[in-house]
Amino acid sequence: MEAHTLKTMDSLRPEMMSSMQRDMQKNLPIEANHLHGALLALASNRNMSYPILETVYARLKDLSSACLLKPLK
Repeated sequence: MEAHTLKTMDSLRPEMMSSMQRDMQKNLPIEANHLHGALLALASNRNMSYPILETVYARLKDLSSACLLKPLK
């Protein structure tokens, strides 16, 4: 399975973007709360800490706020 995943990743074109990245480029709300926030809520319910996920989530919220404040091009 790992080889298949790597082959798939290698076949992606450089201009490929995630839906979250496309949303940010269009100044649309991103799904960070639904994806990363939900994972952090699950971790919190189990008294677990995921500092990398927490950092990514905080950064996405910052980026999302900045994107929504600038005018559309």
